[in-house]
Order: sequence, then structure tokens, then C-alpha cells
Amino acid sequence: MSGNNYNISKAVEAIDTFVNKVEELKRSNFAKWVKKRGLYKISFVNKSNKKGDSLIYPPKESIKSFVLTYRFFIQDNEKTSLRNINRIINNLPIDDLKKIKFSRSRDYFNNFLDSKYKFRIVGYGDITHREIQKVFIYGNLAHENVHYCEIYKKWTKDELVRDFMWINFCAVLHVVGQILSYMEGLCKDMRKDLY
Repeated sequence: MSGNNYNISKAVEAIDTFVNKVEELKRSNFAKWVKKRGLYKISFVNKSNKKGDSLIYPPKESIKSFVLTYRFFIQDNEKTSLRNINRIINNLPIDDLKKIKFSRSRDYFNNFLDSKYKFRIVGYGDITHREIQKVFIYGNLAHENVHYCEIYKKWTKDELVRDFMWINFCAVLHVVGQILSYMEGLCKDMRKDLY
């Protein structure tokens, strides 16, 4: 096997893994929950029909499961990270327009994460979607980074702020899931050009 075929073979393997991981996200309990119920539900009558309020968002276990797969796209030690897969795609013998579409999708993904959340909570400053993501992933769900754990504890000690931040984190996951789904379609299209 020539070196070029070997590289294409490795690239196809990475693209296939990328596609499979996006499919896992789309089949996840988190995605099913959001599709069926929406990101959250606010109720002002409790179960005993007394006035009260409740906030319902996807179960933590479904969120945690989604995050464990989602990490394949955001951690550069994975061949499927957006940085690595973009580099792989840019080195393939395929149409430049397809490469550009993928790169722009990656830029959109990163621009979304780097954008500031629209609402501001007094005492918490401006928060980006990436910060929300990092605090929940690296401070609670998948790691215990000291810095992010401290922020997570601060955000979750007040019940109202806690629920608000969990909803925001779910919204971040939903949006990045949509972008990854689009990128999956681009990868499937590119894959056809390789064999």
C-alpha cells in the first residue's frame, strides 16, 4: 500500500469515527428528551395542584452521557476533535469547496462557543457559552479541575442560578449538537469522494 493510500485510509477511519460519534449524540437520551419535551419546562403549579413553581430540564445522567461522547469533538487528544478532523480533511484530495464548508462550520461552532450569553446574572459578569461548557464539563460532569469546580460550586449554591445555568448548559449542548449534525452530513458527502 502506498503512503498516500495509507493516509487516506487513516483519514477515512477518522471521518467514520466522527460520523459514528455524532450518530451516538443524535441517539442519546439527552437528544431524545430534548426532541420530545424541549430544553426545559417551567411550571407554576406543583404536583399537588398547589401554587408553586418547578423547572424541569433533561435528567443529569442523560446530560452526563451526552457529554462523555461530546468530548470526542472538543479534546485534541482525540482524532475526532474538530481541530484534528479539520486538519485531516484539509489534507485530503477532495473538492476545496467541501473543505471550506467544513472549516466554516468549525468556525461557526467556535464562534458560538466564544459568544457571550445573552443574559447577565448580577455578580457573575459576562459569561460565554464556552465558559458554561467548561465549568460543567471540567468542573462537574467529566473532570474535577479545581478552578472550574470552584466556579461550578459558586453557580450551584443558589437554586435559581443553578437551574438557570443548567438550562444554559443544556442549550449549549443542543446548539453544538445541531452544528455537529450538519458537519456529519458534510463528512458523509466527503467520504463518498474517497472510495
